[in-house]
Amino acid sequence: MNTLLSMQNMEKSYESVKALDKVCFEVAEGEVHALIGANGAGKSTLMKVLCGELEFENGTIVFDSEPIHRLKAHDIREKGIIMIRQELCVIPVLTVAQYLFVGREPMKGHIIDDKRMAEQAVELLNSVGMSFAPDTLMGDLSMAEQQLVEIAKALSYKVRLLILDEPTTALGESEVERVFSVIRSLKARGVSIIYISHRLDELFTISERITVMRDGRYIATLDTASTDKNELVRLLAGHELKTERKMSGTVDVHAPEILRIENLSAESGVKNVSFSLRRERF
Repeated sequence: MNTLLSMQNMEKSYESVKALDKVCFEVAEGEVHALIGANGAGKSTLMKVLCGELEFENGTIVFDSEPIHRLKAHDIREKGIIMIRQELCVIPVLTVAQYLFVGREPMKGHIIDDKRMAEQAVELLNSVGMSFAPDTLMGDLSMAEQQLVEIAKALSYKVRLLILDEPTTALGESEVERVFSVIRSLKARGVSIIYISHRLDELFTISERITVMRDGRYIATLDTASTDKNELVRLLAGHELKTERKMSGTVDVHAPEILRIENLSAESGVKNVSFSLRRERF
């Protein structure tokens, strides 16, 4: 596989805290590469550095055989590196067409060319399997549809490398498969994808390689087909996890889910806590 992105020995500090400590990370052309780690592992910092939102202190970034250094976020987007964040910042009062081209609308003289913008929006929506009208309000779309509009927007920048940060957190099973279908389509077109997720099961469905980070450091890169969830958990934790059953029953993973908490934060110090509760079977 030809390397599209190479980040070598990346370093970034916040006062005495090493957010990135000589981190190395590579993505091949047309590859879905998962990036995982606990909260605080350095994933977001690494991606913000790549996207030009944070300056790095040491290290090298090479994209499509060209070095990247001290470029602004706009320049990075123009190179085709686009990040879609977990918290979508859509503008609900805009139409889909307006949202896709906000700030860079096609013009006819000094007037926005609404007809051309609508036509281009339809082409972009079709490319991600969407068929709703371009004058649909963003606020009327489901979370999954908004996610796909964001991917369509990335395509309008002629995306080469798409970064998806927890793209399925708020989606149901059928909606997740819809997103996966678009990811596979993009991969077939040669687009590389960095897939960030805490849902380990998804990684085995959609990725080819998995890179693990912990405490601001690079830990390992594994071929997805050659590893398993236990190995990933061990690398994430840094040690073997021992489990001790204190109940005589067993958890039925197919039992109805009766409670789900996702990304719960509170002023008391709780941050991005997620868990679910299923009925117990004895």
